[in-house]
Amino acid sequence: MRRQVELERRWEFALDVAGDGVWDWRLDKERYDYAGRWTDLLNQCGGQAGHQETWLNVIHPDDLEPFQKAVNDHIRGLTERFENEHRVTCPGHNTKWLLARGLGTERDADGRARRFSGVVIDITKQKEVEHELRIAATAFDSNEAKMITDTSKRIVRVNRAFTLITGYSQNEVIGKDPSILKSGIQSTDFYREMWRSIHEKGYWQGEIWNKRKNGQEYPEWLRINVVKDARGVVTNYIASFNDVSDLKQARRQIDHLSHYDTLTHLPNKQSMMSMLDEVTMSSDRTSKYAALMFVDLKNFKALNSAMGHSIGDVILEELSARLSDASQHIAVARYGGDVFAILVSHIGSDMDDAAYNAHQLAELMIAKTSEPVMVDDFQYRADIRVGISIFHPKDNAANEVLRQAEMAINEAKILDTTGIVFFNEDMKLRVNRRFQLETKLREAIPQQLFLTMQLQVESDGHPSGAEVLIRWRDPDDGIVSPAEFIPVAEKTGLINQIGDWVLSSA
Repeated sequence: MRRQVELERRWEFALDVAGDGVWDWRLDKERYDYAGRWTDLLNQCGGQAGHQETWLNVIHPDDLEPFQKAVNDHIRGLTERFENEHRVTCPGHNTKWLLARGLGTERDADGRARRFSGVVIDITKQKEVEHELRIAATAFDSNEAKMITDTSKRIVRVNRAFTLITGYSQNEVIGKDPSILKSGIQSTDFYREMWRSIHEKGYWQGEIWNKRKNGQEYPEWLRINVVKDARGVVTNYIASFNDVSDLKQARRQIDHLSHYDTLTHLPNKQSMMSMLDEVTMSSDRTSKYAALMFVDLKNFKALNSAMGHSIGDVILEELSARLSDASQHIAVARYGGDVFAILVSHIGSDMDDAAYNAHQLAELMIAKTSEPVMVDDFQYRADIRVGISIFHPKDNAANEVLRQAEMAINEAKILDTTGIVFFNEDMKLRVNRRFQLETKLREAIPQQLFLTMQLQVESDGHPSGAEVLIRWRDPDDGIVSPAEFIPVAEKTGLINQIGDWVLSSA
């Protein structure tokens, strides 16, 4: 008997040393005992010595069923050993992970355990480490390529994304120097500066060109971080990178869309404005004159309405190609709708020479665009108008040159003819006069308008009727000729209002 007690004491001591707690369950006597460091937790959770429920009550609900099954299977002799990982928790305490191991030390004739004993080990820290490792493994095996090197800059590990981007498998690069990826585009000074930053700051990031296994060069965004141990000694370098080929291509496409017309692929209005700014603001401005020309397609809007935009687009594409061909080595842009802009930075050494050369170029464009354009069975012959501003880069700002060219093309539209119109100071005065007339005319209807009658007579001198004539008496300028204000009224739509007043007054 005494020997049995001593054996049990030694057994309990061994179990207590081996784990954080021990338990002994005598099923035949319905007695359950536990001891060791973990018993404090059970007691704080309301446990009572000798009650198996104490343990069961603190097991996490999600882990209770697997725990009970593992216990019952071993009691019935279905498993050689009992082993189960589970969480325990109670109010006011952090959740802990426990590993329970046990063995049926006594069994009846049917193999059912009569005594069931074991140990409990706190594996919370181990689980936390495993969790952190899983996170690290997941992060390492992300869509971003990763490469780890030792302090000798020899590759010790790469992930799957590295293989997908570079074409090299892990076995092909382990122990190799990362220089196998070099494209040769970056200089020695570039790498020297990169490693200086790594040593001083502990990291570096930037765009770099590398080379795949098949020899293809590609851009990547690279980050290099230093890994140090607890003593601050460098142990590894971690390189993380992404292939940015698609991103750079997308940026190029966005840049193209923002600066080029999608239909004709010519520079757009924004690009033309930038080019004009560059000409007028360049510090290397010469004594040469320059020209900005606007080309307008006469009645093109009516064509679009009648035939549809699909035909109109084909015509615009063809005409833009012809303008580009006629204006080789000169900037041609689609300024908007049916208007093109041509910028010539060096067109003549003086005003007369520049005007002559600009006129020659305009005539060439008229000749090129006047040839018929065939779209299926439809034939279109373009009539174009050209407005030209001749300027000296050092004397004119971009917005002034633009305004002059717009005045010239608008003058061509008002004249309603096909041809070439140069901006000059007289045109500026006429434009200002037209603007003033339009402003005043809106205020003049009908108070300042009046009608006069001109007698009509037969050949024998007898009166046969009268012609009604409209006149405008401006308070500032006196009588304004109909030849001056009627064209303005027609262009602005005021002619309809005037016509209604004339009919009702006459």
